[in-house]
Amino acid sequence: MREYIKVSLSLGVVCAVVTFLLAFVNSFTAPKIKEATDKKAVELCRKVYEAESFKEREVPEDFLETVNKIYLASDGGYVIAAVGNGYGGDLVVMVGVKEGKVTGSAVLTSSETENIGTKVETEEFASRFSGKDLENYTQADAIAGATRSSNAYKTAVGNALKVYENLKAGE
Repeated sequence: MREYIKVSLSLGVVCAVVTFLLAFVNSFTAPKIKEATDKKAVELCRKVYEAESFKEREVPEDFLETVNKIYLASDGGYVIAAVGNGYGGDLVVMVGVKEGKVTGSAVLTSSETENIGTKVETEEFASRFSGKDLENYTQADAIAGATRSSNAYKTAVGNALKVYENLKAGE
């Protein structure tokens, strides 16, 4: 019985030390990861929507689970970082929207399976959504073998278009 207690306490101490070390390392790396993601988001804004400048807007409370960020373009369009649930977790897609139609889209973050789910990150797949609106964005064909990732991308595009409609209705 004493042996079990000794082993349990030792394991508990090891777990506590490892947890502390992970938290410590995370405190240094989290800001750098956020900075890199924010920089990539700004670059993708220019890729998915042509405008002189972008201004970050607050995400409406109703959309906090499906949208990470909203950028207002200088000409009145939007770039929306929307979320879809893929095979490997959340798939965040930057979607440019003007007059209710997708101007472009690109993956911001992904944890999809390499060489299968990551096929949704290609320009060829993203181009399937250009010109689509809330009525027909689901008509873009999925990638064979990556249906869940494709559907996550579609969901993200749909979420972006829904937020756009909400923003326009509130103007």
